[in-house]
Amino acid sequence: MHRNLICMNTTNLNRLKVVLVEQNKTGKWLAEQLGKSTCTVSKWCQNTVQLDLQTLDSISRLLDEQIDIQEQIKTDYDHIQSQITEIESELLNDTMDMESPRYKELIRMDDSLQTAIFTMYDYEDLKTFFENNVKDEMNKYQYQNLMLELEEYREK
Repeated sequence: MHRNLICMNTTNLNRLKVVLVEQNKTGKWLAEQLGKSTCTVSKWCQNTVQLDLQTLDSISRLLDEQIDIQEQIKTDYDHIQSQITEIESELLNDTMDMESPRYKELIRMDDSLQTAIFTMYDYEDLKTFFENNVKDEMNKYQYQNLMLELEEYREK
């Protein structure tokens, strides 16, 4: 699920590469500190694979960077929403056959993207983000559905 999300667009979802350069650190140094392979760190820096929050927290302590979870959620949420918009515009294309493999792939990607944000962050952090940032962008019905989906995901 996350792999599809990240491979669709190389929009920056984290600042790891920038922070390493700012602090004159290398990916090799970070890999040694975390006990990870340099290949893994390279994928994080290139945004082809996203780090989990525990690793992000460990890196922030190593690099003395403060993580603004709400800002990170906003970045990821905006990225996911832009991907969903692209998919939905392609799905609305009148010439697309609903039985085509591409149509089915887009539907699957759309569903994956909608739940991806739930898998990345803690329930309370997401709830706070949605209440403070998303509520005004949606009508009441859309917002209620979003919160219901979040609740259902939490119960899984």
